[in-house]
Amino acid sequence: MTDLCQRLDWDPDFFGFNIGCANVNQLTAETLTQIETWCAEQPVDCLYFLADSADRQTAWLAQQGGFMYVDNRVVLTAKLTAPPPQPTAIRLSQPEDLPVLREIARTGHRDSRFYFDPVIPDNRCDDLFVTWIERSMAGAIADAVLVDQGDEQPVGYSALQIAQTPEGRRAKLTLIAIGEQARGQGLGSSLVQGTLRWFWERDFRTVEVVTQGRNVGAQRLYTRQGFVPTATGSWYHRWSTAVLARQRKLG
Repeated sequence: MTDLCQRLDWDPDFFGFNIGCANVNQLTAETLTQIETWCAEQPVDCLYFLADSADRQTAWLAQQGGFMYVDNRVVLTAKLTAPPPQPTAIRLSQPEDLPVLREIARTGHRDSRFYFDPVIPDNRCDDLFVTWIERSMAGAIADAVLVDQGDEQPVGYSALQIAQTPEGRRAKLTLIAIGEQARGQGLGSSLVQGTLRWFWERDFRTVEVVTQGRNVGAQRLYTRQGFVPTATGSWYHRWSTAVLARQRKLG
């Protein structure tokens, strides 16, 4: 039972709910019963579940079990065969960039699954990504943060991570955003090119990024830079009936 689900540490501290996650990506009638029992015994207010989107039994049981669909997760992968260009405006972030990056983060990730959850307040979602870029800048969850300098101050950023996995080290673009006033100018392409160059110079030839199925603009950006879709999944949130009875963003 302990392997089926686990409690999370950071998310509860941030959102103010007891939150866990399922460690499986498919459901059976038996595992659904076990998950329901685990949630009641902990107790947890919300359980995150990343489902195998190709398994129809899982989709059906998730609906029956009170799981709320919030996102389609799309993984894209780039295979590098030649040195990517290094855009002149892209540089490593500096501590003095943080106030500007906080403001970009506050409005730069509105396609996230957290915004589509009717229980989590939008302002806490904004704060989530502010905290994310702060922790990335501090080196806690990223190995580098690149910025597009713009004319006077940064107008966008990308967070880069070298993840340690059982299969070895993996290069990941974990976060990217462009400031509201600078969108539509092709700056996203420059940031992705700078990101690929950073990994290339560290001998990585495969780079991974995750985006939302609803974020068609991001998918177009990545495919223009050589990424191809390699995996999908469906994100669900299962809230307790007590929380749903007292907290709703939507009418």
